[in-house]
Amino acid sequence: MNLDGAVSTLAALAAGVPERAGRVRLTSADGVATLVIDNPASRNALTLRMMSDLASAVAALQSLPIVATLVVGEGDQSFCAGGQLDELLGAIDRPAAARAMCLAMGVVLDALLDSGFVTIGAVDGPAVGGGAELVTALDHPIIGGRGWVHFAQVGLGIPTGWGGARRLVGRVGRNRALTVVLGDERLDGPAAATLGLASATPGSARAACEAFAGKLRALPASGVRGLKRQVVAAGTGDRDADATAFADAWGGLEHRAALSARLGRR
Repeated sequence: MNLDGAVSTLAALAAGVPERAGRVRLTSADGVATLVIDNPASRNALTLRMMSDLASAVAALQSLPIVATLVVGEGDQSFCAGGQLDELLGAIDRPAAARAMCLAMGVVLDALLDSGFVTIGAVDGPAVGGGAELVTALDHPIIGGRGWVHFAQVGLGIPTGWGGARRLVGRVGRNRALTVVLGDERLDGPAAATLGLASATPGSARAACEAFAGKLRALPASGVRGLKRQVVAAGTGDRDADATAFADAWGGLEHRAALSARLGRR
């Protein structure tokens, strides 16, 4: 399944249930996009409609001239509580539907992680279940003083459903990934930072994320986007993609301007 297929699959699943509160909102300005998970009454859990919104937003991001995307939860109580369970238990009532949702959401989160821009997450509240899986789809998640991550799936009698275990293995290694997921424990910022899952700040994660995004915005976009392509290529050992990312930026307008400024200071 590709991203277009995931968008269609999630739209079809969402069409089969009554519409309810909750949206995923996308805005973009000055080279940085913001994705807001907006369902605070349910701790920012994702309904099927919100999953469809997220898929469409991630697809839209692919064509934007941005260096970073910031992912935040609405309000200050929760980053994301995973799926809206009371809806999903009724709508995803067959293994075939569960598999379709799992594949589609895995594709969407993989596309977010592997996009040509840096993904930053402000975890200022709990990231639980699927919310913890969303953290694994971010290049630079930052957990604030009130945030924590909890892979709660095993305690509910299921494994991860959106590709989270697979991405977690890539992030922290097989042994640590098993320990985290099977441990059924909350990881605060320092604990997540020790594992290599996220960075931590004792204050506001959103403020830290916005400061980091500001640093990226000040750099030549061709360098930031090219480096992100190389990081993605490193995951598969694709030397050709690594070299292509370099070649595509070499001699471009931003490269020449940066060289001219650097040489002018000598």
